[in-house]
Amino acid sequence: MRASRFDLSGRYALVTGGAVGLGRAMAEALAELGSAIAVMDLDGAAAEQAAEDISARLDVRAIGLRGDVTRPEDAEAVVRQVLDWSGGQAGLPDQQRGHRQACACGGHVVRGLVRRHER
Repeated sequence: MRASRFDLSGRYALVTGGAVGLGRAMAEALAELGSAIAVMDLDGAAAEQAAEDISARLDVRAIGLRGDVTRPEDAEAVVRQVLDWSGGQAGLPDQQRGHRQACACGGHVVRGLVRRHER
């Protein structure tokens, strides 16, 4: 159990552009705090590899997905995959704690889709 005041155990994060660079650093930082990680990237193989590496190193659930946030159909498909993978928990209200599950998205398109799926 993480003793941090920023404990994200039991939460889910979708990180766009998460296979390399700053996106990868954000995915790793969220995983270090206990969040399950969905890595979305234009390079699907790199996203899958990043997810495998993060999961193995930090002992968290992780999934890599290919997608382009500038294409609404890609963003929609990834949001559906993440909601299925998370059991519907990503981006949905957490009634016990009174706040939202973490869904860290780099693209406003994805944030809008998550909000639409919550209705």
